[in-house]
Formats: sequence, structure tokens, C-alpha cells
Amino acid sequence: MPGGLPWVLTAIRLALALAVVGLAASAVPRPWFVLPLASALWLDIADGVLARRFGVDSPAFRRFDSLCDVVFFLAVLACIGWVEPDIFRQYSWAFAALVCCECVCQALSVARFGCTTSTHSWCCKAWALLLFFASARVLVKGEAGWPLHLALAAGAVAYADVWLILLMSRRVPVDVPTSWHAWQIARSAAASSSKADRVS
Repeated sequence: MPGGLPWVLTAIRLALALAVVGLAASAVPRPWFVLPLASALWLDIADGVLARRFGVDSPAFRRFDSLCDVVFFLAVLACIGWVEPDIFRQYSWAFAALVCCECVCQALSVARFGCTTSTHSWCCKAWALLLFFASARVLVKGEAGWPLHLALAAGAVAYADVWLILLMSRRVPVDVPTSWHAWQIARSAAASSSKADRVS
């Protein structure tokens, strides 16, 4: 079971995505939204830590983890549209842009490597944290303000970074911290290939 625990924790985030939608539909007191949001954030951290500890941090697991991230993000977005339709309409262009960015990411990854993304870049990790605070503020207090603005800007930066990682990588990029690291890896691989060609 220890090796399967990270998979279970990640799958629980899918259940939390349904839970947060259920809270929106049942009109519970606003502070209840903090529970699934905070739980999903904690699980997102814990599953990766445990996967590395138990040696099951495979590309397949990382792709499943990324898929759960996307599903939960879309669930929270749907909740904002349900609970705060005015805020949703006000920022609909930004939300739509982020969804399009995600689609481009997945299409680019499938086109280049035949699989969905699993970069887990530092920018995406920072964005996840900002999304938690911004989403909690919107769903609990009914306010957007600078936390949402910052999260939206961070999302644009994170997606740009992932695009660069996908474009510069020669192999499926798994847990690549930044596009600079991807460039360093690609440059090192090119140098090694050139050296091998000269030797042969």
C-alpha cells in the first residue's frame, strides 16, 4: 500500500473537485469552501513528497497528478461562475485565456512527445499557491481584487514557461524546474551528441 498511497492521495483531489462543485450547488456557508481548497493544496504537496519517498515518482504518476490539477482548476472555475457570476463575467476573458493556454500546452505536448504534460515547473507550483488564495477570497468573501489579478498574471507567466520547456526539450520533460533548466538540459544533450558523433 505505501507505494500506492501517492496515487490514492492524488485521486482524492478528483473527489474534492466534485466536492467543491457540490458545495456551490448546495449553497452552504461560504467558509466551507476553504476546506476542499486547502485539502487539495495539501494533497498536491503531499502526494509528490510521498511519491519520491516511496520511489513511485514515475512519468505516469506525474502526468496523472497534472491531470488532477487541471480537473480541480476547472471545477473551481465552474464554482466561481456559479457562486459569483458577476466576478466570473468580469474576468471571463482572462479565465478563457488560461483555459486556452492549457489546451495549447496539452496539444503541444501530445504533438511533440505523444503524451500530456508533466513538467511541474516552479512557476506552476507558485501559481497553484496563488490560485488557492485568490479562489478562497472569491468563493468565501465574494471579492476579486489584487489576489486574483496576481494569480492571473502568474498563470500567464507559468504557461509561457511551460511552453518554452516543451519547445526546448528533446525528451518528455518531467519535473523540469524552469525553461532555463530545459535549455541547459537541451544544450548538454546536444553537446554530448556532438561529442559522440566526433568519436564515432
